[in-house]
Amino acid sequence: MTDIQRTIIITQDLSLMAIFAIDTHHVAVTVNDNSYGTVSGAGEFPYGSTAMLTANPETGYYFVYWNNSDTINPNIFTVTGDTSLTALFAPEITPSLCMVTVENDHNVILWEKDQTVLEYKIYREGVTAGEYELLTTIPYSSLSSWTDLTSQPRVRSYRYRISATDIYGNELAMGDIHKTMHLTINQGYGNQWNLVWTEYEGTAYSTYIIYRGITLQDMQQIDIIPAGGNTTYTDIAPPTGSNKIYYQIGILPLTPCNPTKNDNVVLSNIATNESSNVRENIIEDLNIYSHNGQIIVNSESDIQNVQVYDITGKLLKTVQVDGNSADISISDFAAGVYMVQVRTGNGTVTRKVVK
Repeated sequence: MTDIQRTIIITQDLSLMAIFAIDTHHVAVTVNDNSYGTVSGAGEFPYGSTAMLTANPETGYYFVYWNNSDTINPNIFTVTGDTSLTALFAPEITPSLCMVTVENDHNVILWEKDQTVLEYKIYREGVTAGEYELLTTIPYSSLSSWTDLTSQPRVRSYRYRISATDIYGNELAMGDIHKTMHLTINQGYGNQWNLVWTEYEGTAYSTYIIYRGITLQDMQQIDIIPAGGNTTYTDIAPPTGSNKIYYQIGILPLTPCNPTKNDNVVLSNIATNESSNVRENIIEDLNIYSHNGQIIVNSESDIQNVQVYDITGKLLKTVQVDGNSADISISDFAAGVYMVQVRTGNGTVTRKVVK
């Protein structure tokens, strides 16, 4: 009999023997997808012994957690009863930047939303080489384009990286580095102009496109040269009759990429023979401030347009202007800090305002 307690009536001598066995328990494991990984360590274990379950993700996947929300791997525990655990594995997501181009005198970062995530994080190399600082966090639902309003592409080149936070809330590895082009010019023999620029890094390309204009609004392609070490160019026949000239370099990436904002050409900064005093005068001539739900802009130069961004770089409003003053309503904006970018015929200025 297997009863733990037994009642008998004794009528004669009786001999009984109790037989004991090791109390064992079954530890079972499963995974959310067998192609994502495996778990080792399942089996039969004596009561009070130690079990160790190890989640082994396949290449391209990572261990997220056990079904009891424990993230420890290997999972070591004392067996006190039958146990069943499931290991959750997920794909490693490493987003890639499409390009970093220049628009309105600031760097614009574009990427492709090829996998569903919670958000993206944009990083820029800081003052120490190889160390990247977080600039902003972009929700997945937003456009895959962000303007770095703190960048100064006329002054220097920049390196950027992007990471993604997956649907489980884990920020994964940063993607490849993209480094912008930086163009400078100097006057050569007679009326000739020499162009020197740094190479773009982060995507493959085979040619450079040379742009030139006598105003910022009439930039035209004047030549195409092969890439692969060619980072200089001399414009031997620039237009005459104007004391200003502007140049810009572009490339066409060979790798297809589809950001939600369709830009095909990666552009450098615009380099010009315009004296720095002119740009300083633009800043002195501009008056930008916030008052009673309005952004007020006054300039001695004709204003072309005014754009308002939030502190993360998201474009909130664009107003076309015909004249040297503008009143932009922000009455429906929340209280906070905003970036106001004013473009005139002589250049672009960005200022902070507080509502």
